Amino acid sequence: MTKASGPARLVAIICIIFGLVAIGGGVTTWAVVTTQLSAENITVPKDSPLVPGAKVQDPISAYAQAEIINHHALTSSGGKTYAELGGMITEAKNAGDNAKVQELTNTRNTMMNASFLRASLFTSVLAYGVSLLVIGLGVIFLLMGWAFGSLGKPRVWRPPTGSDELRSGLSWTVAQYRTARWPGRFSPATFVSHPERARLVRPAGRPPDPAPE
Repeated sequence: MTKASGPARLVAIICIIFGLVAIGGGVTTWAVVTTQLSAENITVPKDSPLVPGAKVQDPISAYAQAEIINHHALTSSGGKTYAELGGMITEAKNAGDNAKVQELTNTRNTMMNASFLRASLFTSVLAYGVSLLVIGLGVIFLLMGWAFGSLGKPRVWRPPTGSDELRSGLSWTVAQYRTARWPGRFSPATFVSHPERARLVRPAGRPPDPAPE
């Protein structure tokens, strides 16, 4: 194991744990919001341009319901917003038109309820977006943990290839040679833990290679 493998494995474990927690939290949030919306038994009106007749239980249907509520509220108010209706009520009071004041007040209350409903639905849409973002971050952290875990794996030293000795299949490492010649004094583990000391040696009794022509 290299010196950097310890920190790399620690970072890998932290990333994997955080990724699993993030994915679990995102999935749980998504499920809770879906359950709460579904329990209200809301259906998108058929005059909605987006998913008409669908049950509100996902971000698309929640957004569609919020938009159609705003459309219906503005239609009933003649295109006037909640703030604009407040100014019209003040003008009617100054003019002494009590019937107009009552009518505008009812319309303004309708706009206020519509605003509350739209805010709740948009909060659900926002919750869906945040949960999806957290799930995506969890997946990214899992991939980071996998990457750091790969960096932290111990590396096994292997002798270099391409030399004449290795091509002939007759060369040994220092550990193999000394272990075979003095089996009671040397152990391969002694040299495996120090791969930088290993080198290729010529076995005893092997004649020298012919000089190149």
